[in-house]
Amino acid sequence: MLRSLRTKDLLVVTLLAAAMLQFHADNDAVAKARAGGSNAGVAQGAPQGPAQAEADATPSPLVTEVARPSYAPGSTEWAVFDALNDARAKGNFGLLAQDTRLDAAAAGHGDYMAQNLGGAISHRQDAAKPGFSGATPIDRVRAIGYDTAVAFEAVSSGTSAKGCLELLNTVYHLGLLMIGATDVGIAVNPSAGCVIEPQVPGRAPRMQARPAGTVGVYPYPGQHGVPAGFMPATEMPNPAPDLGDAVVGPPILVDLTSTAAGGLAPSDIAIGRFALIEAASGKPVEARVLASRSVAARAGAEVELRVDRRLASAGHVFLLPLRPLKSTASYEVEFSASVDGMAVSRRWDFTTR
Repeated sequence: MLRSLRTKDLLVVTLLAAAMLQFHADNDAVAKARAGGSNAGVAQGAPQGPAQAEADATPSPLVTEVARPSYAPGSTEWAVFDALNDARAKGNFGLLAQDTRLDAAAAGHGDYMAQNLGGAISHRQDAAKPGFSGATPIDRVRAIGYDTAVAFEAVSSGTSAKGCLELLNTVYHLGLLMIGATDVGIAVNPSAGCVIEPQVPGRAPRMQARPAGTVGVYPYPGQHGVPAGFMPATEMPNPAPDLGDAVVGPPILVDLTSTAAGGLAPSDIAIGRFALIEAASGKPVEARVLASRSVAARAGAEVELRVDRRLASAGHVFLLPLRPLKSTASYEVEFSASVDGMAVSRRWDFTTR
């Protein structure tokens, strides 16, 4: 059994990514998850807004430097901020700047959950209950003075940095935390868990974007200590419901957002190869690819492609290994595709813990 799924820190994780909710009736599915006596986490959300946000946004260069955060040194918030930005920088996603207004929104929601939910977590609040700070994530961030057209929120019941960062060993949460946001708020409530608010300011958001022809990846090149396994059933919506309670390998993300010049969201992606190779044996790991409807497999490509409309970005492509990886082993990822007519390829390695 995967060690990270046994930790008491990871009882429940949940996400919501909602952009212009009035345009997406199905985004009204409120994320709410309860610890059901299992040590495994459960995640629930409806991440469909970001793709719309990308279509409406204009790109900004990747952020390479931000101010030191004001979190208390040694605090869980500081550790999460530092580790998240380290992963984003090494994976070519750009840094997030602390925004104390978003910290306040995150803390307010953590307080609400601690007062009212008795161990459960949710993205929605009830105005009749104590600690109410806004019915939805977008209500809460706007209420504290942060104007945005998009609201992103990730919640974990973990109260340590390790518990919070298990969000990176998922599909939907990983995609959410690697979206082209510019600001972030983080708060940890010892009675409720960790709330992370990565956001983009303004009604016409300028999302971070890489130069054309480049990609973002996670696990990042040369990363050590990557979890050897992931249980898809701990995410809701479940990215692989046909696998039941099986433990598989860690999700691998390639972000093609803004890879082609002229826009953030690619409209035509054809995968030629997306494979995970065990370095010691040279053998590929059985896996499937999760991607948006704009993604296809090239003729002859050995890719099991499954369309997933819940991904946080139309440019996100995930490889999901169908079995756990070996511990303390090295793996190589091989990726090639054409993106709006531009050839893109990347090859990198990582090591499991």
